[in-house]
Amino acid sequence: MEEQVVTTQLYINYGHGDDDFALRLYEALAAYGQPVWIDQRDVKRGEDWHAAINNALHNSSHMLLVWSDQADTREVQSEWMHFLDMQKPIIIIRRDNHPLHYNLQRLPVVDFASDFEGGVRKLMSYLASPKQDPKAARLALEQGNAAYRSHDYTNAIKAYNRAIALDATNAEAHFSRAMAFLRLGHTERALEGFGEAIRLEPRMAKAHYYQGQILRSQGEHARALNSFTETLKCDPNHAPSYYYRGLTFDLLGDSERALSDYSEAIRRDPENTPAYGMRGSIYYAQGRYEEALNDLDRAVLLDPTDPTIYLMRAKTFEALGSQQQALKDYIQAIKHDENLAEAYRGRGMIYGSLGNYDAAINDLNHAIRLNSADGLAYLARGDAYFALGNIEQALHDYNEAIRLLPDNPTALHNRGVAYLAQNRLQEAIDDFNRAIQLEPQFGSAFFNRGNAHFELGQLNAALADYDQAIEIDSTDAGAFHNRGITYNKLGMYNEAIQDFNHVLSLDPHYAEAYYNRHLTYIQRGQPGDERLAKADMDQYRRLTRNMSGD
Repeated sequence: MEEQVVTTQLYINYGHGDDDFALRLYEALAAYGQPVWIDQRDVKRGEDWHAAINNALHNSSHMLLVWSDQADTREVQSEWMHFLDMQKPIIIIRRDNHPLHYNLQRLPVVDFASDFEGGVRKLMSYLASPKQDPKAARLALEQGNAAYRSHDYTNAIKAYNRAIALDATNAEAHFSRAMAFLRLGHTERALEGFGEAIRLEPRMAKAHYYQGQILRSQGEHARALNSFTETLKCDPNHAPSYYYRGLTFDLLGDSERALSDYSEAIRRDPENTPAYGMRGSIYYAQGRYEEALNDLDRAVLLDPTDPTIYLMRAKTFEALGSQQQALKDYIQAIKHDENLAEAYRGRGMIYGSLGNYDAAINDLNHAIRLNSADGLAYLARGDAYFALGNIEQALHDYNEAIRLLPDNPTALHNRGVAYLAQNRLQEAIDDFNRAIQLEPQFGSAFFNRGNAHFELGQLNAALADYDQAIEIDSTDAGAFHNRGITYNKLGMYNEAIQDFNHVLSLDPHYAEAYYNRHLTYIQRGQPGDERLAKADMDQYRRLTRNMSGD
């Protein structure tokens, strides 16, 4: 389809470093039959050059200003300033990203940076558009807004197109068309429109904001941060920009700046912002559980249907030791999103800790179906199977947990305990070694490695492990008890009795400590030991009778 020839006289204004480009543009326009003037071709031999320029400026209806770093000269500026004084239209022919002079920023721009032929077509199309009429453009804009409010985005775009054709410098029309494109899912065209609105009106806060939203959704986080920051320069009270800039900082791992922005969003809009939930999440990650709980309570009041808020509050309740409250929130999270894998895992782990292993396994099965890469769910299900005595199934789950989480010391430790239950002692020790390597203060790993060494008859190694477990936790009655048994095996009866005494000071109802102290008294055989042994056996029988319910 041939381009319409436009009855305008074009004057090409350019810097001398752009001579070749300007001449190519002249020839391309002339090929369309478009009247165009350039000094390289139209100043006749012998003609006064300055007079020729003045005549061309006077007779031309439009100026094509070739813009690049070559355009910053006094001669080029004097010509375009003359056109502005005469209120004649100027079209920017942009060759690169050289910043526009502030007096030119509201003028129409045709981009020639990457596609010369495409730029010529856009220029001809622009020249063929209806005569600029700002008043008619405002009417078309209102028609577009009416269609937009009725969710008729296609017809809204048609009206906005008319508005832009009638006044290409109307930033509001470019913004509104971009919003309609955004509603239709045409994000690239929307992004282009917001950019044009910003070029025409650099302090249009809403254009910066929606530009940031699109960039954030595209993973362009650094550019999104810049857009939200520009929004706030234009409108320091725009709470959503603080919130979304906070989200972007959060995603980039800058939790302190995210926290600051969430707090500012809350300060600016305390009754509506979703920033409470996100700030609560950061407080949780920082171990500030009471502050997290306050924010999450507020977030639930603002949106009682958001499953992620219930999930985060459940985890906070757990961290504070409130299992029942956590359980209620996991149930609410699942109610509002039956596919929230982490909520099933959390609820399953609580059921397991309460001894309801069948319910735990059912929830953890669900969590794994939803997310087969959840190593923590396999670990928790392994623990439930182990508690039910299903060691083989527990080992299967521990193996999968370790495959997914190879550096998780708890998974290695718990598999070691399962190996210990199967008398696979060296495999158990290997797992405990690795767990201790990953977590040097893992008291239970030292304790259970001591048990494995004991079963292998490696009593000194067992003693060393129990010593380490006690150093890590001086209230670990089990470690004192098993060290006492080891001392007994080594014939160190006084040391054994001392450990059993300490166990009973920590837990007066520790029946096995009475029994093993009774044996040690008998083996030591000092005066009075027989009486002490009998008293311990009597107490052991009372405790075990009470436990059996007889």
